[in-house]
Amino acid sequence: MDRLTESGWVGLHVVVAVCVLSFVPLGLGALGRGRRLVRWWPTAAVPAVAALVLPRGLLAGLLCVPYLLACLLVPVVLRREPLVAFAAACLPVAAVGLLAERAGVTLLGFPLGVLGLTAAHFHVAGFGALLLVSLVDARHRAARLLAPAGVALVGLGFLAGRTPLGQDAGDLIELVGAGLLTSGLWLAIATRAGRAARLLLALSVVTMTLALLYAAGQLLPIPHLNLTWMVLTHGVLNTTAVLTALTVAQLGHRRRPPPAIRAVSIVLGQARDSS
Repeated sequence: MDRLTESGWVGLHVVVAVCVLSFVPLGLGALGRGRRLVRWWPTAAVPAVAALVLPRGLLAGLLCVPYLLACLLVPVVLRREPLVAFAAACLPVAAVGLLAERAGVTLLGFPLGVLGLTAAHFHVAGFGALLLVSLVDARHRAARLLAPAGVALVGLGFLAGRTPLGQDAGDLIELVGAGLLTSGLWLAIATRAGRAARLLLALSVVTMTLALLYAAGQLLPIPHLNLTWMVLTHGVLNTTAVLTALTVAQLGHRRRPPPAIRAVSIVLGQARDSS
């Protein structure tokens, strides 16, 4: 894996800061869950964002501890539905990567760049994108299976590259994972109608194609962007797309009437139709 340049690190930290501040409040808001956790979220998120602008070290690492503890609470709040629970379980992984990278600790032998990318990947693809997939009609099972499998395999590829299997094996697993994740996201978006869904699909085609080319480029001599440009294109665009979609989903949930009112409306509608 090539190294991040200074501009790449800036882009990565901006992506992670956006995720830390907004993804959980928006995601929980879209689901209508965890209102108390949402209310207190800034007290954990703001110190972690402050850590991103400080030099690596003990202080920066300690500022990420409240965020890790808060992320551990999210799976407890969202433990009922399997896909949502899987998305929530990605958050502590992202938080551990962030804490280790800011503390300057090569956790389990992983370079700091890999730890930083782990924080971004498990926030955006792990929590944000999977949460959006969970909001898709449950009949579309392929998308709901392929996307989490892809996220898990990409993470497994990170791990495999540091084992006796070697980096080539890790890169191959990441390529398969990127392919599954891409397929799941495309299927999920394709089931939605409207101009916004078409724009999101077009953006996803571009950004996920870049991810596939990068993963394949680690194994084959094919043209692909370097890691810094991947962060500045694929990373920034994917974060923007997920942020926008979560915002729309949260606003849509707020506009829904309470269940009791919806039930009364349905009954009245049926009564009117029968008359």
